[in-house]
Order: sequence, then structure tokens, then C-alpha cells
Amino acid sequence: MTWVAEVLRFILSVLFILVVPTIVAGSLFVCLSVIKMSDRPSERWRRIVGMVTPFIVLVFLVVGSPGLNEWLGEVVRAIGQGALFLSGAVIGVVMMIVGQIISISVESEPLPSLYTFFMSAIAAFVIWSFAGARTDITSWMFGLILGSALYIIFFGIPFEPKSGKQDQR
Repeated sequence: MTWVAEVLRFILSVLFILVVPTIVAGSLFVCLSVIKMSDRPSERWRRIVGMVTPFIVLVFLVVGSPGLNEWLGEVVRAIGQGALFLSGAVIGVVMMIVGQIISISVESEPLPSLYTFFMSAIAAFVIWSFAGARTDITSWMFGLILGSALYIIFFGIPFEPKSGKQDQR
């Protein structure tokens, strides 16, 4: 390999390292946006519980149940790279579609609370994978990013939090 290829490989590996925190931070940012959109304290608490629950499960999965943790790791490895890529792409598109539905009807519970659970679960899954050195989910993350990006390219940004009261005409 030439030195240009080595430098390019190094730059891309550094960028790949930044993908993991970006997925986690982006998922949690969307969760916080959905929580902030709530007007009533009961809705806000439902959404907070939806956001926190996957991380509580993550703690029990990693610390409390090593057998379950290893079993889940074997399941992820047995799925195969192609299926992981497709499932990541499908999850990315579904995440965008549900975000579009929520931005239209943010007042209808429990959909926003389930969405915060879903987005938080994605972040927890990525943390679980890399905490256990399961780098074999890179094809899943690639599918997730590609599916989400293609949806945004063709249909626009799905989730635009409404600011204040709606315009009265």
C-alpha cells in the first residue's frame, strides 16, 4: 500500500470511532426532544421512563446476567452480516417513519413514549455491542445509517419538533 492509502485508512478509522458516539448521542437527543414536546407532567414522565428503561435493562444484562449476555451475543453473531445489514436498514427507515408520525400527532400517547423507548434501545444496543467488543454489528450500524440517510434524502427530515402553539388561522 502507498502512504496515501495508509493515511486515508487512518482517517477513516478515526471517523468510524466517531460513528458510535454519534449514534448514541443522536438517539438520546431525539428522545430529549420528544420529552420536551410534552405539555403535561404525566406524559413527560412516561417518555422519561421510555428513555431510561433500555439503559436499566443494559445494566442488568451486562452485570446481572452474564449467561444471558453471552447468549444474546451468540444470537447476534449467528444472524449473519447480510441479515444484520437489512435489519439495520429496516430499523433506520422505520425510525424515520415513526418520527414523521409523531411530529404530526405528538399529543397521542403512548406513541411518543414508545418512540423514546425505541430510540433509547438503539443507543443501548450500540453501547452494549461495543462494551462487549462486539464489532461484528458494524454492518447493522451501516444499514441503520444508510436506511435513515436514504429516507431523509427522498422524504426530508421526519422529525421537526413544534415550537409553541400552532398558528391559529
